[in-house]
Amino acid sequence: MKKVLLLLMVTCSMGQQNWVPCSELNDDLRYPCRCKVQVDRALQLGILMNCDRVVFAGDYPPLPYGAPIVSFSQRWAGQQSLPTQIFSSYGLPLKELDFSHNSLRRLPDRLLSGVRGNITRLALADNLLGDNLNPIFSTTEFHNLPALEELDLSGNSIRGLEEGLLIGCDVLKTVRLERNNMISVPSSSLNGPQSLKVLSLRENRIVKLKLVFVKWPKFI
Repeated sequence: MKKVLLLLMVTCSMGQQNWVPCSELNDDLRYPCRCKVQVDRALQLGILMNCDRVVFAGDYPPLPYGAPIVSFSQRWAGQQSLPTQIFSSYGLPLKELDFSHNSLRRLPDRLLSGVRGNITRLALADNLLGDNLNPIFSTTEFHNLPALEELDLSGNSIRGLEEGLLIGCDVLKTVRLERNNMISVPSSSLNGPQSLKVLSLRENRIVKLKLVFVKWPKFI
């Protein structure tokens, strides 16, 4: 990790870093992706990893242990499924994860096991998560994500959500469900979050909202 630490020090002195092949930042990041170094408000250094439109040959490579990757994106890659092992390496400070614009129908068990305590933003928009025999979308992967603040499930043909889908997501502030096939507000599915401020349901087929406003007066 000496090479990446040196580059991070140089980046800090220069103020910002352009997108470069990930292998230039660290020999362990042998992916055909682009990476960029960022400095957050607390002056912590991290790597943004962009694998958009990249299709990995063979098995999906796991991210190396301890790599300072804070953001991972793989959009428009035609992904139909995700392996469990990609984020199984504990020690990743991953905060943002984006698999939008793919063809995912389900999420594998323990997908987020190695980064569960860090994730603040999870984007799965424009997939096929609702295109299944079961009209109710269900998964346990969203349970107990203590840092999650934003979840995007827009454009997934979702007709309904499993009750208690977001149990343990206490600081979740934004849930995006635009462009789905929902006919009612999934109030029982959103019982977990205590800090919800934005619930976006545009372009669904919902006709009644009165009872929801009685239950959630903060949305009026």
